[in-house]
Amino acid sequence: MIAHGADGTEMNKRGLPLGPPGTSPMEILAESRSEKILELSVPVQVGDSHLTLIDGLDSIRHDFGQTPAFAIDDFDAKELDDAISIEPIPASNSYWVHVHVADPSSIIHPRDEIARIAEHRGVTAYFVERTWPMLPQTMTEALFSLGSTSLKTLAQPVLTFSYEVDEQGCIVQSKIRPALVRNVISLRYDDVDRFLNGGAQTKFLAYPLASGSPFSVPPSPIPEIAHEDIRHLGIIAQRLGKKRSSSERVLQWVSPHLKVFLHSTNLPINPLEPSRPSLYRGFPTAELGVEHIWESPARGASLPHTATEQDCAELMALRNGSGSIPLTEVFKRHIVFGRSIYTTEDMPHETMGVFSPDLYCRVTSPLRRFVDLVNHWQIKAALRNTLSPNALSFPPTATAPVPLFAKGMLDQLVVDHNHVDMAFKRASQGNMLAWAGNVMQNALADPTNEYAHHVLNNLDAVVMGTPVWANDIRASYLDVTLPQLGFNAAILDFDHNSPAQMGETLKARLHSVEVGMMPRVILKLV
Repeated sequence: MIAHGADGTEMNKRGLPLGPPGTSPMEILAESRSEKILELSVPVQVGDSHLTLIDGLDSIRHDFGQTPAFAIDDFDAKELDDAISIEPIPASNSYWVHVHVADPSSIIHPRDEIARIAEHRGVTAYFVERTWPMLPQTMTEALFSLGSTSLKTLAQPVLTFSYEVDEQGCIVQSKIRPALVRNVISLRYDDVDRFLNGGAQTKFLAYPLASGSPFSVPPSPIPEIAHEDIRHLGIIAQRLGKKRSSSERVLQWVSPHLKVFLHSTNLPINPLEPSRPSLYRGFPTAELGVEHIWESPARGASLPHTATEQDCAELMALRNGSGSIPLTEVFKRHIVFGRSIYTTEDMPHETMGVFSPDLYCRVTSPLRRFVDLVNHWQIKAALRNTLSPNALSFPPTATAPVPLFAKGMLDQLVVDHNHVDMAFKRASQGNMLAWAGNVMQNALADPTNEYAHHVLNNLDAVVMGTPVWANDIRASYLDVTLPQLGFNAAILDFDHNSPAQMGETLKARLHSVEVGMMPRVILKLV
């Protein structure tokens, strides 16, 4: 039985208990404090549609009224933390785009116990069999997840990032406002994708070990009221994409990634009783899916480095209409990937096309990333500094206004949360790979699953680097990526005297799966 991720020790240090949900002291404290905040924030008077907010910005809070705000996400998304509204500008071909981000900073003070717990956890931890939320679910589900069903009569507080896009895809002007949204319409990526592409999909899930689609989700038609806005959204996306890909400094490529779906998440906790051994039989029913995205940019920090200027020029010449290059060329040209990090220094995010003096700050996921929540507090402190004291509207229950965080505090924050970000990413990837490994082994052990046998014995393995020495197995291996399965693996039985070149595609078969701190999938050449 797979426990909660491959790196349980690290998760436990970050306050993620391995026992039954909602039973740890930290979880109990968070839920208790959440209930108290809800009690102070939710209106008592029947018919009142306004929450009691503590950020003091009511005088500049913009009410979007019945303007549709489209929350577009995957079919299995639990927290909808952003939505988008489109506003065509009369007598021009330009648009205002309003990105509404769920705003927990409107009722959570940074000195609150909830904030301390969120800081300790750092992020919401997503694993195949369980999720540990950064903020209590009672709070996010009731107030902040956009379009939440629990309090339909309430206007939801958001922090709105608005920008004007002209016909050339340039951002002409922008503004940030605290706001309220009242008309959130939830849509799925797949449905919007089909609508904009005449029924075709540019992003889809494939199930490489099944001949059908065991987790297929029936299409849902886009509501007629949303048709015009979604068409405008498609036009804006094309303009921005074309503008970005026109840069001579931006490289992007497409790489599929792995997903594992459980038919049921009602799994036994490991262990049920710590004082005595537990025995589990069988394996939960799971499906391995691979998400393929065509013409979608990658995310990085610094511009990927190539071996020579000629390599860089050749890569630029290989870009297609959307600016993407083939994945195999990424490895053939010996591209070195830069790691995305948090920083308080002047550091561009070149892979996303953000160059100095501009900076890229994460603000769109304050429900699941603490650094985003800190950025919300910082932005609001700056907004308050532009107002006269008489314009501030702190209610009697509010604590002191939130000042700007000092740089020294932020320097320590980014150091801590770079470690948190890397640890959870490693644990989540290990958890996903452990589940995928067991799904594949079970498929091979089933003599009736001929389809899976054929796939797993005829894998395309793209070589990502030169041979690597592994101390744990005392052997060299070739690091490869598997486009059919969406993850990386290792080949041990390669020709050590003449190893395959980077970017070369080899034929391989699944040999074994090693489960440990970081699971490793072992292949053998066909």
